[in-house]
Amino acid sequence: MAREVGPSTRPGWLARNRLLVASRALLILALVGAGILVGWALGSDEDLVEAEPAPPKVSSTTSAAPTGPVMPDVRGLATDDARQVIADVGVDAADVTVTNAAAAGESGLVIAQTPVYGYPIDGPITIAVSSPAEVPKFAGRAAEEVLDELDELGARVETTTVYLPDVPVGQIAAIEPAPGNPLPETVSVTISAEPDELPMTEVSAVESSCFTDDDSLNGTTFADLLVCETDRDVAEQTWLIRRAGSRLTAVVGIPDSQDPDSPAMTVEVVGDGRVLTSLTAAYGTTQPLDVDVSGVLRLTIRYRSTTQDYGYVGLGQLTLLGDADALAGLTS
Repeated sequence: MAREVGPSTRPGWLARNRLLVASRALLILALVGAGILVGWALGSDEDLVEAEPAPPKVSSTTSAAPTGPVMPDVRGLATDDARQVIADVGVDAADVTVTNAAAAGESGLVIAQTPVYGYPIDGPITIAVSSPAEVPKFAGRAAEEVLDELDELGARVETTTVYLPDVPVGQIAAIEPAPGNPLPETVSVTISAEPDELPMTEVSAVESSCFTDDDSLNGTTFADLLVCETDRDVAEQTWLIRRAGSRLTAVVGIPDSQDPDSPAMTVEVVGDGRVLTSLTAAYGTTQPLDVDVSGVLRLTIRYRSTTQDYGYVGLGQLTLLGDADALAGLTS
């Protein structure tokens, strides 16, 4: 009996073949893709490796030692001795040029050389030999100019600064040895310095009729203003300054605290009994005081009223100028 054949519910071989082919194709594509990806990755790594910079090559260099003669140190040697030392390194002494230069100290010694010590001799050789130099003149010249000249001549300068009232501050007062003498290796130079200052209110008076006060003169306040009072007679304030000072300075006036109608006052500065200067002080004005007191042993301020009435006079910043050491002895 024949069996009826109907549509199959399972895939046939063609379908299975197609599925197999498709599966193989996908596998091949996957393998090919994987290969491409791996190749790209490897290629990228190679590119990265090639892109990395090569480490720098380190090379060491050393200076070649001079092959020719090297200049010896001939400074301080006599000319003939210097020539011999140079000849000893293989240089003809006749090739050495000798020049003369004024310099401090002993003459006939090498004070400079070319080339300098330790350098190869690859050119002319010159040695400078000292010749006599004189102590320079300083009158009318700036101190810096004279000191520079001494330095250029190779002298060692010992400088002393001293207050000298007759020499402008900063100028040279003396050189030892004196100008015109042979210049030794060491010279002493004295330069005028600024004076030191000592307030007279710090010096004990041997005769006193004054007192210190915080007051003003013509509107200017002075701490420790020296105020001196008098009736109808002459009054004095005296100090023993022992010839330590050179100048006395102050501002003189009638204290502002006094009556505007106060009488004017005559003020004299007296040194060892001799009147050095005189001025008149009036209310509402001030007078500068600046007087030479060089050599004065006993200093006196003498004052009196111009109308012989009772009155006051003030001396602001009354100061003695002079050498620091000498002034220090007045307060010890």
